Amino acid sequence: MYLNKQDLPLSSHRFLFSDIIATSIFWLPLLLIGSYLLSIANETYAPFLAVFLFVVFGLIVCAMVFSKGEYELRSFLLSFSVCVLVAGVAQNYSLITFGELQSTRDAANSFFPLISESPPFTTMQDIPVNFNSPLAILIWQRIYALAWLLGMKFGLYTGVLCNAFVVGLSGATTVAVAREVFGNDHLRLRRLSILVSCCGLFWLFGAILIRDCFILFINVMVLWRWVVWMNRPSVKNFIFGIVITGIASYATFYLRQKAVVLFGLFFMMSVIVRIRHMDSKFQKPVFVIVITLGILLGFGYIRQFSDISLNYKSQVSENYLEHIKDHATEDSLGMKLVVNQPLPIKLVLGCATMAISPIPIWCSLKFGASEYHLIKNFNGIYQIIIMPLVIGGIFMVFHRMYGRQKNQIADSLFYLAIYSLVGILSVVATSLEQRHFVPFLPALLILAVLPDIRETGTLRLLRKISLMWYAIVILVHVGWLLLKL
Repeated sequence: MYLNKQDLPLSSHRFLFSDIIATSIFWLPLLLIGSYLLSIANETYAPFLAVFLFVVFGLIVCAMVFSKGEYELRSFLLSFSVCVLVAGVAQNYSLITFGELQSTRDAANSFFPLISESPPFTTMQDIPVNFNSPLAILIWQRIYALAWLLGMKFGLYTGVLCNAFVVGLSGATTVAVAREVFGNDHLRLRRLSILVSCCGLFWLFGAILIRDCFILFINVMVLWRWVVWMNRPSVKNFIFGIVITGIASYATFYLRQKAVVLFGLFFMMSVIVRIRHMDSKFQKPVFVIVITLGILLGFGYIRQFSDISLNYKSQVSENYLEHIKDHATEDSLGMKLVVNQPLPIKLVLGCATMAISPIPIWCSLKFGASEYHLIKNFNGIYQIIIMPLVIGGIFMVFHRMYGRQKNQIADSLFYLAIYSLVGILSVVATSLEQRHFVPFLPALLILAVLPDIRETGTLRLLRKISLMWYAIVILVHVGWLLLKL
């Protein structure tokens, strides 16, 4: 049985603060423990005030933007709280193990030193010309300026809580995308909010001072607006999507410049998918025009990605050697088999490597590993657990729903699947860095809640997929052990 919005259960469609109280048993203890741990690590009680302000501001944003979605609110509170807890644990662990609040190289050496404690605050002119993400510094600096006005002690916790807040809003927006697809399906929305809050890479962005949380939020906002337009086509929604995409492209240029080229491609994909519902006399000429423009633009994208891939090939090799020297992690053999391969082979092997990462799955689960690698390792376990749901969702999209149904839900799911595929291929072709795929992860998590485990046929399909998937994971690790001998 497939979804139709008119068959979905209705929601109260009201923003109720009773939802905050009802779910406080889950998020409030996490928030308090995380704030306490941050207070210990930073030797100040200011994290309690900062957390309170971020929660209040987040509730205001959710009330204004997601006024008809109680699950968006719950996702924000739960995701933000979990990130605060992980941040507190990570900073105390790093302090005990390495003698510093954060051992991650980008956070400790690149980002935090550029943030000014007091006036004059850092401006664009103060940031080095060759610095690759000045917008992140400027955003954090505004937060630190506000903290200075409030008399809060200068510390790493302020920027980290900002990141946790942005991840919380990203979680809420992910649920908003799912609501556009599934309507008020409470089971799916609840499952998605749990999946988002348990994602290790979201923890990474919310617990460590790195720029990726902003890239995640920008991408999920663009995804949301184009899914809204595909489900509720109107000139207003189309213009809104164009404006959001333009702002996102401009902002991404100052966060991760090479990622800008994808926004035009995602726009073209949404238009191509939407053409199916046009009047038949306009459908063919519009399709020809769009495809022609897509091909012309596609050559530019392919050329840029080829150049980026060649540049990254040498960079990744250098980073790989440095990684072996500094960390001596056991997953090095798997990286060797992928990094230096020709692009077609690299795309195939790289997708497999990103699906099962790190190899072996226990490589960084040891005391003395950096908090960055520990969190990424936990994400690898999370990823292996949820992958059967993701595969099942993609299978349903390509082999059942899109082939038999011609409606907005089928189109939206197809768009999410293509969006995820293009995202993972772009990452494999360039950096092969797991965290660079996170901007496309919300689409995969939405596909993961597509299979309805209440249906006997779907449950049987998931069991078969799980059996094959875990067999592959075991075989990969057995192969790794044999190659290490």
